[in-house]
Amino acid sequence: MKKKYREIRYSIAIIVVAIIVALITFKWINISDDRRWTDLTQTFLYPLCYTIIGSAILSCAALAISNKVLDRYNDRIGYGLAKRTIYFQGDEDQIQRIKKDLRISNLIKAQNYNNLHISIADADIVILCIKKKYKRAEKDNPEFPEVSNKPKIRTSEYTEWLESAYRQIDTITNGSLVDSQALIIFTDGWLDHKAKSLFDQRSFTTLVNTPGRIVSDIHSLLTTLPPRNGE
Repeated sequence: MKKKYREIRYSIAIIVVAIIVALITFKWINISDDRRWTDLTQTFLYPLCYTIIGSAILSCAALAISNKVLDRYNDRIGYGLAKRTIYFQGDEDQIQRIKKDLRISNLIKAQNYNNLHISIADADIVILCIKKKYKRAEKDNPEFPEVSNKPKIRTSEYTEWLESAYRQIDTITNGSLVDSQALIIFTDGWLDHKAKSLFDQRSFTTLVNTPGRIVSDIHSLLTTLPPRNGE
């Protein structure tokens, strides 16, 4: 990419030099006795050459600015995909499913997510996997059997699962992570407002309910996380 930009700048420089040479030539023609060439250079060739030179200068300036922006963007993406690490916690079956998707996508090196030496403190992304362990979330309230659209009550199985999910999220969000770390909560269950309130105001945090979306979320977070200390 950088080589391509150098070639473009060299080409623009060559064009500018050629136009300057042409201007000198036109100037020599302008002082000749041929009035036709004098009128042509003054009314057409001079303005055209000045316009082309101005456009070339503006193009070089714009190219230099965009080059810096793109270089920074590409460096950020390259660093994110090559250096940032992922830590998994929670249900083992879901963890293996995500790792399989990462292997298939070949998005990042396996050593950056499939490494037992990666700790929660060192990881750039923490993925908490919470598996659904209930069959029904709600049931009809027997106190209102005759009322249409009667209120629902939670099943004890769903309530127990919510309490377990809340504890897992609370353990990670309160004290385990710093602001520059990302958190992905992956679950096939339905979290209530109490559980979501633990992370809904946290930056770089996402809730994923479908496995097909998680690789794209990982890619997005790897490349948008702010630099951590020492980077």
